[in-house]
Amino acid sequence: MVPTTYEKPLLNASSAAIPIAAGLPVAHVLQDGKDFNLSSTLGSAAGLLIRERFFWSQALCGACEKKTQFRVAEWNPQMPSRLEDKHFTSERPIFEILEESTCCQRYCCHQNRALELGLFSPQDSSQDMSYSSSGWPTQTQPQLTMQRPFRCPCYLCCYLPCPQELIITGSDGVIHGRVVQDWRIWNCCWPCDQYMGMYGSLEASAKPLVSSIETQTHYQGAARRYTLQTPRCFGSWCMNCCAPSCFNPVHTSFILSPNSSIPVGYIENQWPGCNTRGICMWRSGADNYVVKFPVGASVGDKELILGGWALSNFMFWEKRGNQK
Repeated sequence: MVPTTYEKPLLNASSAAIPIAAGLPVAHVLQDGKDFNLSSTLGSAAGLLIRERFFWSQALCGACEKKTQFRVAEWNPQMPSRLEDKHFTSERPIFEILEESTCCQRYCCHQNRALELGLFSPQDSSQDMSYSSSGWPTQTQPQLTMQRPFRCPCYLCCYLPCPQELIITGSDGVIHGRVVQDWRIWNCCWPCDQYMGMYGSLEASAKPLVSSIETQTHYQGAARRYTLQTPRCFGSWCMNCCAPSCFNPVHTSFILSPNSSIPVGYIENQWPGCNTRGICMWRSGADNYVVKFPVGASVGDKELILGGWALSNFMFWEKRGNQK
């Protein structure tokens, strides 16, 4: 079973009281979204509850590929370690994440597609975790954009020519950071432990990534802020074997500091329970996530971790059981 990492002292109520830059309004959820401020919302959050929209069309037809939608609420350290779908739906949303991509990319490349994810204030007046129409709203600028270019996932012997990458950009067009797949030479023989590097905003150029050598400590001059370790199948002593399911309800990925193997935060994919989402989970691709930020993480750090969640979602969890 997955260890109860929720009770570790590094994730506690004090993490919710992170200083916010002076002058920023503390606005969590406003129905009209006019005063929504992503920096203040992330700055005061100890973690996030992320619920992906369930589409019956995807569960029933493997050829159908809809634009993903995620409704995001705030995670509280006092919440129970095991969260079913009712815990997600009962929380008030603070923002939503919407995908924009072409039909050709979705139907031809599936989870490897090029896309953009935009962070918006809740697009309707509902106080629950329901969803608005798919795609980006018209005449509305996202407060944060996560762009994933297409990268061929094929590797040659022990070398990965095109590691997966996600670029995080602010509403002003300035790059806030990047998340890059950290391919290890032994991953071709042991794919059960996957890694990603999260890098800050010093890389001003948009030079395409063509080598995994840069991803170990620096990338385009920016130091690595965090490493995301995702144990799969038999990785990390089989802790995530059969997860998330009724046999092992929580799949845990570890947020590591760059020079240590000690987790400072967690990204969990939690089984929704014995309901429609849980039973059809492997055919729908609709997941429930809990993101637990490191104590004292800055807004920029939380944006990087959110980017790590987004890239890992499409790399590991968007492929459905009814697709080849």
